[in-house]
Amino acid sequence: MLTHELRTPIAQLSNVVEHFRRDFNQLPDRAQLNFVALADTLQRMRQMAETSKHYLIAEHQREALEAPARVRLSEWLDNLCATRDGLIYCLEEDMTVSVALYWSSLCLTNLLDNAFCHGAAPVRLTVRRSKTSLLFLVSDAGSMSKNPLLNSRRMRWSNNNLGLGLTIVQRVSRRLNGRLTFSASPTTFTLELPCDVS
Repeated sequence: MLTHELRTPIAQLSNVVEHFRRDFNQLPDRAQLNFVALADTLQRMRQMAETSKHYLIAEHQREALEAPARVRLSEWLDNLCATRDGLIYCLEEDMTVSVALYWSSLCLTNLLDNAFCHGAAPVRLTVRRSKTSLLFLVSDAGSMSKNPLLNSRRMRWSNNNLGLGLTIVQRVSRRLNGRLTFSASPTTFTLELPCDVS
């Protein structure tokens, strides 16, 4: 609902930006700089609306997406990682599991996107299981020392990061009775999700 509500003002703002873009060369230098900032902010708003739409799905749809699906772990992860050039992927033990496939995939995709966009190569995904959970460790060679999960309650705006990906993963993992943790050296986010192993 919220994402839908955001589309109208974003579309209206896009029209205004397009009119200014057409006359960009006639704008004074200072106005051109302000236009660039406006266009950049509009793009971030579009990204925010797109990123948040998955989390803001209606409650009845969310329940259906949280229903566990039986899947062979290697098939699911092979498909999820197929387009990730440079990803080092290690599955310690293949098995059939029951997981909330949609939300688990959304979380892993966000963590991998975060590592590729803001971390340093190589990016590694290690998957192992405990007695009742699957552990997904996404690590990179970055040097992040401060725990970004501590700041996830307030949205952070910057030129290259909306701060939404980790917040969504954290909230979804809690909703699925899991958790997201951070450790440094190397930068590692561990997503722990409950699963039934067959």
